[in-house]
Amino acid sequence: MPGDPDQRGRTGPLRVARGAAHVAHEGNKDAAVIVAIENYLFVPRIAGATAAGSDWYRFFSDDRGIPVERVALLADKEAVREKIVAAATRASAAVEPGGTLWFVFVGHGAPVKIGDRTEGVLIGADTQQDAESLQARGVLQSELGKILANAKADHVVALLDACFSGQTASGPVVPGLQPLLVVRQAPSVRVTWLSAASSGQLAGPLPGAARPAFSYLALGALRGWGDADGDGTVTAKETVDYARKALTTLQPQTGRSQTPELAGQEPDVALVHGAKESGPRLAALIAAAARAPEPTTSAEEATRCEIVMPPGGCPRTGNTVSFDDNWEHADRDPERCMKRGAEWFSHCGGAEPIIARFHRGATVAREASAGGAARCQITVQACPRDANVVGVFNDDAEHAGSDEARCLRRAHDFYDHCGGSSGVTARFYPAAGPPREERFEPQTHCQITVQSCPRNPGVAAVFNDEGDGADHVEPRCATRAADWWNWCGSGDPVTARYFEGAKMVRETRFESPTHCQVTIALCPRKSEIAGTFNDDAEHSGSDDARCVRRAWDWYSWCGGSQPVTARFYKGATVLREQRTAPPTRCQISVPDCPNNGGVAGMFNDDAEHCDSDEARCMRRAADWKSYCAATGPVTARFFRGDELKRETTAP
Repeated sequence: MPGDPDQRGRTGPLRVARGAAHVAHEGNKDAAVIVAIENYLFVPRIAGATAAGSDWYRFFSDDRGIPVERVALLADKEAVREKIVAAATRASAAVEPGGTLWFVFVGHGAPVKIGDRTEGVLIGADTQQDAESLQARGVLQSELGKILANAKADHVVALLDACFSGQTASGPVVPGLQPLLVVRQAPSVRVTWLSAASSGQLAGPLPGAARPAFSYLALGALRGWGDADGDGTVTAKETVDYARKALTTLQPQTGRSQTPELAGQEPDVALVHGAKESGPRLAALIAAAARAPEPTTSAEEATRCEIVMPPGGCPRTGNTVSFDDNWEHADRDPERCMKRGAEWFSHCGGAEPIIARFHRGATVAREASAGGAARCQITVQACPRDANVVGVFNDDAEHAGSDEARCLRRAHDFYDHCGGSSGVTARFYPAAGPPREERFEPQTHCQITVQSCPRNPGVAAVFNDEGDGADHVEPRCATRAADWWNWCGSGDPVTARYFEGAKMVRETRFESPTHCQVTIALCPRKSEIAGTFNDDAEHSGSDDARCVRRAWDWYSWCGGSQPVTARFYKGATVLREQRTAPPTRCQISVPDCPNNGGVAGMFNDDAEHCDSDEARCMRRAADWKSYCAATGPVTARFFRGDELKRETTAP
């Protein structure tokens, strides 16, 4: 029947945990990070991981009501060590007192030896199949715990759909790695850990379905499937108990023993309230799983993407052997496989061609060679923003690989992007003739450090800034700290450092005990304003009453239909909040206004209650035409929600 959750679709034996969940919309103070890696660069893929990540994202943002700017989803190639750590750090800073900090990981785990102890590491998307890379490109569970524990949240919950045995269904994550048993460390008193399996076990998929089992069952539990006592509240213990019971029931079908575990000081912490969805009957799962056909691929149908390194190897990694590549389905998509050859040529930074071969069974169905013509080689000595960039590589952004002038400008681009003081060199190698080189290493630079940036999370990093001459004018560099703080809309401090060579001569740190944060979803009058930023007009940054009135100011000025929210913060605490979204509005379009140039454009008008009086709104077209002495037609439109009810033009 309509609305029955059983009718929303199925994945193998279990119904899909999608659609609106009947849980309390109580996440306004929360923050969440979801890491979902289906396509690893070097290690076996995990079918259904990205779909699982998307389901968790919808649950947090749509069902629990966490503000979208505080929900981070890192999928596949985005899920590398630096970005995982940065996202966790930002979320830890963004979550508010009274809220919950969530961290969900769906991917591979492995054990690593650290001194005299062994612990688990979450494997990043670009981790190579060797012990050194596991530690260098992964995130230790202890490191993650320290980051999450710094949050001001009332509760911190980490759900790991990964095992730490170092094994996958197709063999070891790292061939030749000595089997290790992860020794459970004393859990952080701040973090409640929900793990997919105990030490030595394999975390796997649902039977007959391409979906990681634990994260799927845990999400179902939070929707109400795990509410054992029927009180509408699902605790951490109930979540793990439900998943454990389901996996035990399905053990004959999965062929593995998988026992989810719970660690931490708050096993009975309430994760959700108002959970009303009934889960599938566990007795029915066995029959459903038995009926679900397991996917099979014959030897003749099997496909793979082979990358063949040149005799001289890859200068950047030292790799000299061929290997199979499954990044972004390259093992199944011949077009993607061919592109991987070019991407490896760029990454390695060498001159010798790299070959990509797409195999179908025992036959090479397609082959392509990348390199051998003109190229743009970049050398980065230090990159505080992204350690992955350090080294020598080939660059083809904006056709730098074939355009000499563009190639040489890339030295400047990378210098600014990295935020270091060491120079960057660009070399253009033509197909014939001597190379041309450009080294960018200015005598002075302005380095900006942004800890968090709700308006554009990608800005939260270290970079060099030359806006308004900040790279060579020391006082201007100092003021850029405030500029970036306001533009980003964060309460975290922003630091500007002015360097002469490698010597820092001035540092300016900008932060404020209070601030007024404005969030605009849509601004027809000036589209680039849309986003989140800090506003200090008329002292709104220190005056809470003035701050909340800015919601209406911006709503009127922008002329849009979407709500505008103003929040007044003291430190990281919201003291007042105002969301402006009236049911009706009067939108005015003025093409030009000789009597007041600042009026020209599109805006919402509320003079004499025209925002709620349709007839009065229509008369405002003539009023504005007269006031402005406009040479073009002035239009007034009366809206109810997004529906245009009436329109008139004063020619």
